[in-house]
Amino acid sequence: MEIGNLFKPKEPETPAEKFLAIQIQEGILKTAVWQVINGHPEIINFGTVEKWIDTESLVTATDTSLSSALESQTSEPDQVIFGLPDSWIKEDKINPEYGHHLKELIAKLELKPIGFVAIIEATIQQLKNREGIPPSAIFLEIHSTKVNVVVVKLGETVGKEEVGRSDDLAKDVQEGLARLNINQLPARIIIIDGQEPDVEQQLTSFPWQDDLSFLHLPKVELPDPNFSIEAVALSGGSEAAKSLGIEIVDPELTKQPSPPENTEEQPDFSSDNNLGFITGQDIRKVNHPQN
Repeated sequence: MEIGNLFKPKEPETPAEKFLAIQIQEGILKTAVWQVINGHPEIINFGTVEKWIDTESLVTATDTSLSSALESQTSEPDQVIFGLPDSWIKEDKINPEYGHHLKELIAKLELKPIGFVAIIEATIQQLKNREGIPPSAIFLEIHSTKVNVVVVKLGETVGKEEVGRSDDLAKDVQEGLARLNINQLPARIIIIDGQEPDVEQQLTSFPWQDDLSFLHLPKVELPDPNFSIEAVALSGGSEAAKSLGIEIVDPELTKQPSPPENTEEQPDFSSDNNLGFITGQDIRKVNHPQN
C-alpha cells in the first residue's frame, strides 16, 4: 500500500440534479424545487403561492413563485413535472381546452417538461406513503367556479364528479356525492387547497348523515398548504425520475405498514403502477379543436 494514498483528498461528489415541480389549479399556482438523494426524492424549497386569471398572469405567477423557490440556489434547473387538476387531463393527455396555457408557460420560461400527474393521484399516493396504508377518503379539489369530488377506497378511485359552485359549498359536495350513488362513503373528507376562509368549518358543521350513506359523521381535514405541491414533487417526482433513468428506492421496501382494518382486496401498488404519471409526450404539442 502506498502511504500517500491515505492522504489523497476525496474527489468531490457530483451534486444531485435538481428539478422543478409546478402545481396549477384554477386561479392558484404553487412551485417547489426537488432532487433525488440516495434514491429518495426530497424537497429543497417551496415557492410562494400565487394567483392567476389568464395565460399572461399564469406565466408571471409561475416566474414569481419559481424565483422565490430558487432564491437560495446556485443553479436554476429547467426540468419540470406538472401537477394538474383532473379537468386538465383527458384520456392521459392534456385537455386541448387548457393546453395553450402550458404551451405558453413552457415557451416563455424556457422549461423542459418531463411529465405531468393529476394532483389528486399524487396526493393519494403521498398519503399512502405517509400513513402506511392506501387511504379511503373523499377528496375535494375546490375551485372558485366548481368543485371536483373524488371518492377513494383503499387507494383506488371509485367515483368522481364535477359540480358547479354555489354559495353553499357543503350543498355542492352533497350534490356530487349523491350523483355518484356510492354505498357506504368513507368517513373522511380531505380538502385539496381550500384557499377560501371557513371552508373547513362549512363542511364540518354540515349534517352529512341525513341524506348520504355515511356510517359515521365524516372527519374534515385541511392539510398543510404545501402538502399538495409536496405530493406532486415527491410522489409524481418519483415516477419522473424513473423515466429519466434515476434509481428510486421503492418506499414499500423501506417500511412495514400496519395492516388496514378493512379486509377488502388490496389494490396493486407495485412499481409497475405509475400513479397516473404521464411521460413520453411533448406537452408543447397540443392539438387544439378545429373551429
